[in-house]
Amino acid sequence: MVCSHRLGNQWPTNWHHASVKRQEQIGEWTIYYSQIELPEGTLNLQDNERVRSGGITEVLRRWAWAGSSELENLTLSVRVQIEMDQARPFLPGISYYDNPAGQTVNPDVIPVIGTEQGGKGFYEEHRYPMPFAAVEGKQNNNYVSAALHSLPSALLHGDKVDQWWSLGLERLSSSQVELALLSGPVASNGKNGIIKGKQKKWFDYPDATLTLPPGAIVEKTYYVQSSTRTKRG
Repeated sequence: MVCSHRLGNQWPTNWHHASVKRQEQIGEWTIYYSQIELPEGTLNLQDNERVRSGGITEVLRRWAWAGSSELENLTLSVRVQIEMDQARPFLPGISYYDNPAGQTVNPDVIPVIGTEQGGKGFYEEHRYPMPFAAVEGKQNNNYVSAALHSLPSALLHGDKVDQWWSLGLERLSSSQVELALLSGPVASNGKNGIIKGKQKKWFDYPDATLTLPPGAIVEKTYYVQSSTRTKRG
């Protein structure tokens, strides 16, 4: 359970992590509780988790701000890290194996994540025809795939008008990728804080953070599909 408290170069920095403090079982749901102590006050966190048919894990994550003043410049996140070699992204309608054919034509006007460490692509989730980010690669010489699915939702308390969650992935190393949901920040083609507003044009989309007033609650439903055997493509 993590959040960020500022943007640097239009990307979250100064991450605060939380470990589980308490858990309980209510029916099919396992509920985890934690807190993040910030200089401005306490941010309470709660994950309601259950396993659905097919082994997909459903989670309702809740952040509740218990401070007495506004919490500014905030980014909330869901982050799933996966060990995988030869990882290739699949973001429906956005990136198929990083769009190699399109890159040969003009890599400046199509979404490109790149193959180097730190390469990332995060796009507003309502731009996805199907709201999930997936990756395919190898584990123990077997092809596998994994996915982070999202229930799309506009954000309360966003610092931008009509702010939505962003969904995508980042290459942490040559053998590790991170699928993630972020509460606004976007990135593509080696740049942070941009969105594709026209067929051949990107637009700046800076400072997509949150400002939580006292008592504010933010919730996000997502689904984690763990690594499963597959065939290439």
